[in-house]
Amino acid sequence: MKQRNSLLNDRTGFTIIEVMVGVGLAAVAAAVIFSIFISTQESYYDNRRLVETQSEPRLVMSLMTQELRSAGSDVNDIGVQRLMAAGADTVRVQSDLNSDGFISSDEPAEDVAYYYNPSNKSLVRDTGNGSPVEIMSELDTFQLEYLDGDGNTLSPLPLDGAGRNSVRAIRLTMGVDIDGEGSIRYKSTVVALRNDPAVN
Repeated sequence: MKQRNSLLNDRTGFTIIEVMVGVGLAAVAAAVIFSIFISTQESYYDNRRLVETQSEPRLVMSLMTQELRSAGSDVNDIGVQRLMAAGADTVRVQSDLNSDGFISSDEPAEDVAYYYNPSNKSLVRDTGNGSPVEIMSELDTFQLEYLDGDGNTLSPLPLDGAGRNSVRAIRLTMGVDIDGEGSIRYKSTVVALRNDPAVN
């Protein structure tokens, strides 16, 4: 019987200090893992926002490039005005894309205006159907330059009728705030106009 009691007394376990040390180490490990997770998640969202910020101007420029290049298409010689407005932050073009002898506001639109609204940093596309559409927001810079056949910049803006007829290309520049802290990424392209009013 005495031997049995001594066996019971020989059982060893964790002391309160050992338990506290173990819990403390587990808490430190959990904090490290959690901070790595948060850091990875923030990095993912930053990269995703950067990709979105870069792809939106690319899509908008693609649409504008397509419509600017087609400006002045007039197979039936109905008197299409290639450039109806040419300002620093506004451009309006016409084209008879489906060659039906009529300028339509249906898509694909044949009378399109783009203008920049600096108060809310947005780019608006207006097809004259009474419903202008904001196609891009958070746009810090939007600038149009009009070039003649020799690549010289035409001025003063907005161009008058003779100035608009001299335009052979349009330089389009956009500046986008990438990180919300004033880091601007500029995207620029030169769009050559296909239809020369002197030829039509």
